[in-house]
Amino acid sequence: MIQMSRVLPLFRRNPHHAVAVACCEGLVPCRLFADDEAHPTAAVVVMERFGIGFAAGDAAHAPALLARLHDWHPWYAVNDPPPEWQPALAAWSKESYAAIRYGFTNDPRSFDPVALHGLARVPAGFSIRPYDHDLLGQALAAEWSEDQMGVFLTPEDFLAHGMGLAVVDEAGRLAAGCISFCCHGDGYEIQVDTRPDLRGRGLGACVSAAFILRALERGKNPRWDAANCASLRLAQKLGYVFTAAFPAWMLIPAGTTPEEAARKAIGE
Repeated sequence: MIQMSRVLPLFRRNPHHAVAVACCEGLVPCRLFADDEAHPTAAVVVMERFGIGFAAGDAAHAPALLARLHDWHPWYAVNDPPPEWQPALAAWSKESYAAIRYGFTNDPRSFDPVALHGLARVPAGFSIRPYDHDLLGQALAAEWSEDQMGVFLTPEDFLAHGMGLAVVDEAGRLAAGCISFCCHGDGYEIQVDTRPDLRGRGLGACVSAAFILRALERGKNPRWDAANCASLRLAQKLGYVFTAAFPAWMLIPAGTTPEEAARKAIGE
């Protein structure tokens, strides 16, 4: 069996691989593949509940390691791989493609608490509540919010070790949520989602600002990276400072569209 500690140095070189480090430290359920158990020079690590993964090390081993990903998850997103790995990623299937993510300084000193308190004001007709079993059940029952349990394998695990805030309407229905997608070291990786028919009303900004303030109160660094321009704009509104765009390779099984892969991932 591969000792995860031996793989850690490969991922610590990349500032966008903080979650990969958390995986190797045993903080996130994952699968790990390396070229050599005793003296690894290349590795791929993938979260257990999602297909989000990371690659590092000698690209000569990339084809063999990436081949290990076939047949156990409907899709993969390999975040910020070394440039030398990209030919092997592109060759994984003809359906695979490169996307762009956006990184930030993730420095707690960049936040303005006064501005965050202003953004955290809840619009009329809504309120903010900590996640509980009922709200997690609502989240897991809807496609737009099924990521709201993050990498945690059960609601009990999330409630014991994670943190999350939800915006609910007057009937107690989930409208938006912001959670610790995963926890590691001194920080939380943030996941925020808003019900599609309620987007554009400031609920995502409201719950994110409240989450950031609570995380800072706990001495935790709320980390953010963005998969699209809407998330990029929201992060900047909250006080994050954009640093650079970086690639994320989407690996889609042969003969499957990205939409079909996404539906399989949520069990449709």
